[in-house]
Amino acid sequence: MTAPEQATPHPQIARQIRQIVIRAANGDQHGAINALVTLNNEHGPTAVYNLCRTLAEATRRVTYAIAGISADGDGCTMVAVLGPDDHVIEPDQAPTEAQPVIWAARFLAAYSNGDNATVAALFHSSRESSFTDTGTLDRHLTEVVALLDLGTGAIQAGYVHFTGNTP
Repeated sequence: MTAPEQATPHPQIARQIRQIVIRAANGDQHGAINALVTLNNEHGPTAVYNLCRTLAEATRRVTYAIAGISADGDGCTMVAVLGPDDHVIEPDQAPTEAQPVIWAARFLAAYSNGDNATVAALFHSSRESSFTDTGTLDRHLTEVVALLDLGTGAIQAGYVHFTGNTP
């Protein structure tokens, strides 16, 4: 399975990605989702893949900086899913509504660990369900939005950590 192209996005795509992240970080989830659907419809899966990788890189850099780890150094990121009794469970045993966040956490962990094959595999497995024009959230869109939420949450945490201000 090959990853979508990882080239530097066209300036228009880069602007759209930036607008999606800004809208999400400012709490405009509806606007971010609409812009995400537009990005997909206009530029396809490669643009969405670039968005996901951009979010993962921003999240990695912020979380490493907060932890005092060099962003160029090696890190080890793992995902543990806790069940209702706070014991670790297998991810597929988690409730259905938790699956998008688990997918996003796995994507972030694989990216942070430099495991590009797993990053690509996760994206492709999510992409099996395509975007819809009906405004309903399908699996892929829901998972990308979960990644957007985790990524912008990390960016906001970094802002608070380093400035002492709330966004």
